[in-house]
Formats: sequence, structure tokens, C-alpha cells
Amino acid sequence: MNKKNFLPKLYPVDRDMQKTWFIKHVDAAGRPTKTYGRLNHLHTLEDRMKEANRLLTILQMPSSIKQRRDLISNLSAVLEYKRPEFASKTYQCYFSHLKYFSAWYRTECVKRPEVSPAEYIRHMHEAGYHNNYKIKAKIFIGSLFKKLVKDNMYPDNP
Repeated sequence: MNKKNFLPKLYPVDRDMQKTWFIKHVDAAGRPTKTYGRLNHLHTLEDRMKEANRLLTILQMPSSIKQRRDLISNLSAVLEYKRPEFASKTYQCYFSHLKYFSAWYRTECVKRPEVSPAEYIRHMHEAGYHNNYKIKAKIFIGSLFKKLVKDNMYPDNP
């Protein structure tokens, strides 16, 4: 069954200032999603319309054009790109490994901005992670980095 693709649409249609404003669109996984942004924090109609137009232009951009600024968001984007080819449990494993890696990486970047993602393996070894977990983390995160390197978004696979 094919899902219908629809363009992002601003609600409420009648532009009533008393109602909650949002933009309904389809996310990368094909699920209907609401984006609120700062729409409901603005108090004039023209301010809300400016913010709505800004959000609509961002949501209508092709995903290849949207800029990804840091490593974790790039890895998350690759995971979402690969999601259709994964089984449900496989995606959950990739997601959990990426979640733990991103938590470690963000805290380490605060301490040392020049930290390498390859040091995550040493961290897992020092923290006493099981060998099977370390091997799977290398495979899962390595495959995400492989796609980043292939798309020239990261210099090399750590």
C-alpha cells in the first residue's frame, strides 16, 4: 500500500489567533507529524505568518539540501535514511547504539573539543562493556560512518 505524500499545511485554516497553530507534514519515516516551532509564542497575525512561511520553506526543502551541522545529527540522518532496509529489531539496535554513542560523544566534546569518535571503543573497554557489545557497536556505528564517508560528510571512518 502506497502512502500518500502531501505538502506541509498550516493549521488552523481560518487563521484564528485563539487556536493552537501548527504545520502538519510527513516526516522522513512517512508518519504524519505536527511542527509547532515558535508559532504559538507570537502574538500578531503577521508575525505568525512570517514564522509559518519560514517553517514551510524549511519543511519543503529536499532532505539532501538541508544542512546538518554536527556529527550526531549526520549519523542520525544516515540511520533514518537506512531505516527502510532494516527490520524493526535491527533498527532498534542501531538506534540504541547510536543513542549511547551520542551521549558519550556530546559529553566528551564539552571536555575536549578535539575528541575522536574512535575513542568510544576505548571508553567501552575501560567501562567494562561486554566484548559482544563492543563488537556490535563497532559494526553498527562503523556502518553509519561508512555512509558519511561515502557522501563526503566526514573525512574518514574512525
